[in-house]
Amino acid sequence: MQQRFWFIDKVSALRTAYLAPVLAEFAGPVDVERLRAATELVLGRHPALRSRFMLNAKQRKVFYRTDGSAPEVHVTDAAQWTETELAEHLAQVCWTPFDLATEAPAYGEIVTTADRTLLVLVTHHIVADGWSHQVLAEQISQAYQGKSLADPVHPAAITTGETGAEEIIASLAGAPIDIELPHDSSRGQVQSTEGTTLTTTLPAHVTTKLQELGSTTFMTVAAVLAVALARRGTQRDFLFAFPWAGRDKAQDAVGMFVNTLVLRVDLRDEPTWRQLLERVREHSTTCYRNADVPFDAIATALHPGRDLSRPAVTPVYVTALPGHAAPPDLGAPARYLQPEPLHIKYELELTATDTTEELELSLAYATALFEKSTVDDLLASVVTAATDLAIDPDAPALKEI
Repeated sequence: MQQRFWFIDKVSALRTAYLAPVLAEFAGPVDVERLRAATELVLGRHPALRSRFMLNAKQRKVFYRTDGSAPEVHVTDAAQWTETELAEHLAQVCWTPFDLATEAPAYGEIVTTADRTLLVLVTHHIVADGWSHQVLAEQISQAYQGKSLADPVHPAAITTGETGAEEIIASLAGAPIDIELPHDSSRGQVQSTEGTTLTTTLPAHVTTKLQELGSTTFMTVAAVLAVALARRGTQRDFLFAFPWAGRDKAQDAVGMFVNTLVLRVDLRDEPTWRQLLERVREHSTTCYRNADVPFDAIATALHPGRDLSRPAVTPVYVTALPGHAAPPDLGAPARYLQPEPLHIKYELELTATDTTEELELSLAYATALFEKSTVDDLLASVVTAATDLAIDPDAPALKEI
């Protein structure tokens, strides 16, 4: 995974897509110096965030060391700035690439305004995943509150299983390696990573019905997305990329443990919703059983001549979250903000988040390819498909109720 990320970082058009900024806003009083010290302490103690990556041209491999200097944490006073100046500064902080050979692959900045405090943490995906961000947030909370921190875990100490790729590749054989999407603009020679997000919420009664069907949120959402796309075109066989946390032995480690898996959603032969969910469940189980197979092995087998400027195998990514991540607890009202502009890896990225009673659906899309109205319509189609499933799971999946 890190070899692939290092290589992608050399493709100038894709560098920003593999940065992972998080932006937390605090509306109450914050001790800025204590927050700076806590953030500096936490970022500096994790070996992954002190990594430096170097290519050994003779061996054609990337190697890394974890004895580099710690990430920097800066404080910026923006009390006199306009909203435009603040937005431009935050965009620069969030999306300035790292030199992975000479710079720490993480950065922190605290921005103070007249009425709020903003904490920006930026990491490169080569050293941190979404789980890592939550580990950092929890430890910044502890350090800010004066609590002791557990010893950091070196990511190299975490071992993964060895799995052959034959089963998963066989299960994907014959599936299209692209998806008919309702593009408003044609794909350019190099895919733009700029994107934005639209969000809607499934009503509570629909969410409850879906939960009673026995499938996970991820399986259900993948099925309804495939149906929504199939109802708009002729394609009946879909591949979606999705993340696997890889955290069985690394609960408190900061590192890049996520592997990308590929789910097949097969709508051929006009299945009912129950039959479709069973197909998705069966292939999900195959994916989980082969979760340690590197994504590159799958991509090479299915898509050997792929264009490296675009996502391999599929342009669509699907994920499900158990809830919204919690910002650091500094004793002040806090929330995460979406960095603007947004940079994404895929053409469409659907995230389903379980809230207390409802299911939130967020669809990030490449603005170079889609108009807002088109994505609004597609998101509405996903909601319609989910509602149809909730009303009659034994109806043909492609038939609108």
